[in-house]
Amino acid sequence: MQVIHASNSAHFFPAMVGDVGMRRTKLESNMAFRAEIADWLRDLNRKTGLSFDLIAARAKVSSSTLYRWMDAKRTDTPSHATLLSLSEAFGVPIPGHRPLSRPTGGLSESGVARLEPPEQDLPINPNNSWWRVRDRALELAGFLPGDQVLLDRSVTPRAGDAVIAQIYDMELGAAETVLRLYAFPALVTRSVDPFFADKADVIDNARVKVMGAIVRLVRDRNA
Repeated sequence: MQVIHASNSAHFFPAMVGDVGMRRTKLESNMAFRAEIADWLRDLNRKTGLSFDLIAARAKVSSSTLYRWMDAKRTDTPSHATLLSLSEAFGVPIPGHRPLSRPTGGLSESGVARLEPPEQDLPINPNNSWWRVRDRALELAGFLPGDQVLLDRSVTPRAGDAVIAQIYDMELGAAETVLRLYAFPALVTRSVDPFFADKADVIDNARVKVMGAIVRLVRDRNA
């Protein structure tokens, strides 16, 4: 049996209080983050018109996970991996995370941007989504800024296919969405722009993750 002397009690009790306070702060922080994620999911549901089951299917995550996140009584923290799957599937940032930026010549934060709302008819296939090209990473492969491309997440890319991918910054917990050519085991650029010259990112499904292949390109007649 441990004996705590009176002379030490003043040091022991504040430590207990501090531990309880830290646990309470963490619990409150988790609950606040869960509430933010629940609002994020409701906003995604409202903007896309998709049910939570279809949202889960497109992101290839469990629908029960999304419904669990909507339960205000739960206090566990949402999985970051699942949040990233949702983020990359719909082209939306995770709440509280900054998008990556590149300090160069006025280039946008990402090489492609999700069309919200799409300028073409919404694809019926939940694996499909429209994106707009925003940089010159693949200009020599025929993809120019302003082009609209249709991404199909169900298509396994082959050598030479254009793909949309996520390149993660693990320290920031954020990701940049890019357009690249599939040249396994890497993704490469094709551009005369010095910024994109000879860029190659190894596909490791951790820092670099392919979202799907481009199956259609639409260009404005006046472009």
